Amino acid sequence: MTITVQPENVPPVANDDTDATPFNTPVDINVVANDTDADGNLDLASVAIVGNPTNGTAVPNGSGALTYTPTTNFSGTDSFSYTVNDNQGATSNSATVAITVQPPPPPPAADLVLSLTDIPDPLTVNGQLTYTITVRNNGPGTATGVRVVDSLPPGAVLAGPAFSSQGECSGTVTVVCDLGTLAAGAHNEATVTINVIPTVTGLLSNAAHVTAVEPDPDPANNSRTETTTVEPEDPARADLAITAAVGPRASGQGFTYTLRVTNNGPATATGVQLTNDLPRGIALGAATASQANCSDTDPMLCDLGELASGATAEPVMIDVIRTEEETLPNRATVNGEQHDPVPENNFALTSALDLPTPQTTCNSKRCRLRLTCNLSDLLGRTCDNQVTLFVETRARRQSNQRAARAPRLVPFAAVIRNFPGGQTTNVPLKLTPKGREVASMLVQQGRKKLRGEMQIRNSAGGTDKIRLTVRLR
Repeated sequence: MTITVQPENVPPVANDDTDATPFNTPVDINVVANDTDADGNLDLASVAIVGNPTNGTAVPNGSGALTYTPTTNFSGTDSFSYTVNDNQGATSNSATVAITVQPPPPPPAADLVLSLTDIPDPLTVNGQLTYTITVRNNGPGTATGVRVVDSLPPGAVLAGPAFSSQGECSGTVTVVCDLGTLAAGAHNEATVTINVIPTVTGLLSNAAHVTAVEPDPDPANNSRTETTTVEPEDPARADLAITAAVGPRASGQGFTYTLRVTNNGPATATGVQLTNDLPRGIALGAATASQANCSDTDPMLCDLGELASGATAEPVMIDVIRTEEETLPNRATVNGEQHDPVPENNFALTSALDLPTPQTTCNSKRCRLRLTCNLSDLLGRTCDNQVTLFVETRARRQSNQRAARAPRLVPFAAVIRNFPGGQTTNVPLKLTPKGREVASMLVQQGRKKLRGEMQIRNSAGGTDKIRLTVRLR
């Protein structure tokens, strides 16, 4: 009897493995490449997973290799274990495979630049201060999730909701503005406007910074601080303003400048003084002012005393007489003891009335004066129509003996008619200054003619002299 003794089958030896794979990328690993079997061959199809990976899956492919698939978005180190058999069915030891899943690649850099301005600087306490934040992306990549955070300084109260050119802003003490996506480029900017009211004096220091999802290669330009000087409110500020108008006098002699002084505040004005400087060709008549004490000099000084904020003083009315045809504007100024923040409205210029020039034709019974009305718009209206003045004479035919006593005065009674376009009968004359009337008519004897000069009083207090001829019929 023959007995054959077979040698003992030695199990294969499985050795540990290491490998790596990019982010979110499966990898095939030939795990048996470093495994051995002393007395035979390995059964490649027998590779079996005996310890599953924690952050992925490992699946044998039947050829001694397997595929490891990392969990989505996982990065780091993972591991699993396996065994392999030889052709005689012996199973190896358990070997470990360590896998390194690489992190995701960094996103393209986006260099955000933040600028911060304050307007006005300085300003008065309780005034409005505007912060303007500008964010620019110098690239090279697009910035996403762009956020601006502005921590308002103590003593600055938000005057209204902050607003931005894109995205939305929220918050009252700390203002947060989510601006979204900002493409790279010199012209791609986003702005944030924040209005605040400073309630304290001194220096306000406002800080703002910007962030995004992408890395910033130069974070030093992501933040800015702006310092604003807040000055105390000056209680002694009074904006005095003066207005002037001109019109005919009720008496018909000359015309009147009407001056009004208003205090626009915010403080009460004291020591208010009005000065009126008459131009050449205008003579002072008298001044009327219930609230002021005015001198009778030129320039005229009127002390208005105290004027509350928002109040208008009783008007100062200055009666004047024109002494020359060509005159310069009248100048009136007002001043007070307080600082005036708007000095531009402290003076007023007023032109004199532009009076009509008469033309006259007469006969023995009446004279016809034709006046061209061209009044200054300082009256609030203008006219360019003709005004006809009929002067009814009381003169009768005279004997040669009486006529030889010339020159003499011939009285007249005046009837005024106005004939604007579309009207042909008696229309009251409303645009011509009151007081125009015939003063006298000086005539001299002539054969069938009375030659002389008619004097017409005008509203400037003087007279217009008109040479005329009266034909006796």
